[in-house]
Amino acid sequence: MRVWQVISLLAMLIVTTAHAQDAHYSQFYRDPIYTNPANAGSFLGSYRFEGHYRNQWNSITQPFETYGLSVDAANFLKLKGLGTAINIFNDVSGDGTLSNLQINLAMSYGLRLTSDSTQILTLGIQGGWYHRQIDFNSLYFDDQYTNGSYKPDLATSETYTSNSNNDFNTHAGIVYNNYLSSRSRITAGLAVHNITSPNLAFTGDVEPLDLRYSLHAQVEFPIHANLNLLPGVLGMSQGPHREVLAGANLKYLLDQRLYNYRAFQLGGWYRWDDAVVVFAGVDWGPWQFGASYDINTSSLQRASGNRGGFELSVIYILKDILPKRINFKNCPDYI
Repeated sequence: MRVWQVISLLAMLIVTTAHAQDAHYSQFYRDPIYTNPANAGSFLGSYRFEGHYRNQWNSITQPFETYGLSVDAANFLKLKGLGTAINIFNDVSGDGTLSNLQINLAMSYGLRLTSDSTQILTLGIQGGWYHRQIDFNSLYFDDQYTNGSYKPDLATSETYTSNSNNDFNTHAGIVYNNYLSSRSRITAGLAVHNITSPNLAFTGDVEPLDLRYSLHAQVEFPIHANLNLLPGVLGMSQGPHREVLAGANLKYLLDQRLYNYRAFQLGGWYRWDDAVVVFAGVDWGPWQFGASYDINTSSLQRASGNRGGFELSVIYILKDILPKRINFKNCPDYI
């Protein structure tokens, strides 16, 4: 069997064995709504706009591409502690362009644990449309091989009733925030995803998506006049799959004023038995930009050449919404 055939079969194996596992981000701290719905509205400002893109396994097969967009609001409808968010997520993977599109609405409420609001416990829930689709005509099946050669004209005995399905999915979470000072903060959260277990099958059978449990934490504290350290960890469990990502970013502060905030970040992370992740970021006023790369260290590195996933993130925070300006007409004193 030729090398390209082995690669195609490997790609099919990846899609088959990982079909019940959600996509992940290495920059989980830069995609707060996907990480935990309780993060909706949990930021300093009025509105937050976030975009995320990940490209993985481009060196082995068709790239696994993940896109995410979200908008969330703090103190929604001027109600203190109420957060809301709209999150759109799409993951496209493998030769069959298997896609998982989700459009979700999240709501959260923050409970003040102290009178000065330095400690807040936030509860969140998220729900929406889950759409799954695949192109079977782009896949290779074992009964289409004759004497080690692939014959695309051979009909396959594999059966399926549809190439897409639709379902409803829900997620819930809780997040604790402790604002120790302007440069020190503790964040920790727990989330449960896929509570309604949407059906994944294209064959008419029932193949529920496993529950995914996420435990995440990140701390920020100063270590020098212009340096902050941001260690963090993300642990996830879904069916037979386990993932642990841990590491830290180092932030160099250029300007600490609220509306002129400037900082650079560099970091290193390790996903257990899978990859080393390097990160670089820039915080520039209301903008936050991040870029990371996964260096594959798993048993797949022989095929991947140590190349894993490239990831980009961008966040824009609108600090304040100015009140409507009222124009007054000055009258002369003699009227």
